Amino acid sequence: MALVRQVGFTRFSRWGENLGRLHVSAATHTEALDGTDEVKLTCAEDLVKGDRVVWADRLGRVHEHIADTVTRTHSEDGATETQATCINSVAELWDDYIEDKRPSGSAAAARASILADTRWEAGACDVGTTASKTFYHVSVREALGDLLSTWGGELETEVETDGATVTARRVRIRALRGDQDSPKRFTWTKDLLSVAREVGSDNPKTRVYGYGKGVETDGGGYGRRLTFGEVNGGLDYVEDEAATQVWGHPDGKGGVLPAVDVFIDEECEDAATLLQETRDYLETVKAPTVSYTAGVLDLQAFGRDWEGVGLGDTVAVIDRGFGDEGGRLRGRVSKLKRDLVTADTEVTFGNLTDAMADMWASVA
Repeated sequence: MALVRQVGFTRFSRWGENLGRLHVSAATHTEALDGTDEVKLTCAEDLVKGDRVVWADRLGRVHEHIADTVTRTHSEDGATETQATCINSVAELWDDYIEDKRPSGSAAAARASILADTRWEAGACDVGTTASKTFYHVSVREALGDLLSTWGGELETEVETDGATVTARRVRIRALRGDQDSPKRFTWTKDLLSVAREVGSDNPKTRVYGYGKGVETDGGGYGRRLTFGEVNGGLDYVEDEAATQVWGHPDGKGGVLPAVDVFIDEECEDAATLLQETRDYLETVKAPTVSYTAGVLDLQAFGRDWEGVGLGDTVAVIDRGFGDEGGRLRGRVSKLKRDLVTADTEVTFGNLTDAMADMWASVA
């Protein structure tokens, strides 16, 4: 097999001065749909907190990370090296402040308002929902997170360089990151090394009470929160009774009590909307979260560009290690952990199909 394509790293000061290439002996990039984006590297140079590290991955996408935690080591033989954890440079927006902004309309309009006084530009946005939100005494980075919670979508950064410096930094809002029609297949004996199934620690909830904005009183204040009983047969909660039979707990009298949770939308003023939002939330919490992690070989690192995979892609996993027929899984890449020096990669999948869940149930 061909040699692994090497990834190069360039160091910049926090002010944008090009300080040259880094001599890296180890580097791992971890990126996830929950916003995690960090590089852990070992290099000869004495990195300074706040330095920027710019690099291009094997898909050709440019990344910029900020040196966050830095450890300099001097060994017995006199050698020195640096271990650093570097985070996506969008983190600099934690230091930019919003006093009071109240955008309404599209997600793109809200993002433009949030980024107005920063050096970050607006990139692509394919989220079509409309909403309104008050951003009061928060950082710009926190406001971006609130934007996603209100309008929906996933945040993605885009960095451009001219070979010597960073020329553009953009915030993109994507309905779904990645390629949802990716032809990529991880296959046992080709590039699939191992598969593991993990059940999350959060306990499922089978009954959810929903509350909206406080109801305005005659005096101009706010009293009890909005509920949806008037449009839900008098019940201020929604429940999945089948899930209660599985994930509830004994009531001491031979029956089963539901596992109860609360959903709150501070901005909601419509009972029917609140009811639907609460139903949607129940769907996400009524069963344990299950993730599947695969150890794979990054064949693109060996020059096979058609074998590339990115965060958010929906891909197939064919594991012939389970029985004669093998397991055929399909899911979305929710986390990638890549060794940037070797071709070792760890892929975590989410949004599994029923067929995949049934396959795992049969082998658990």
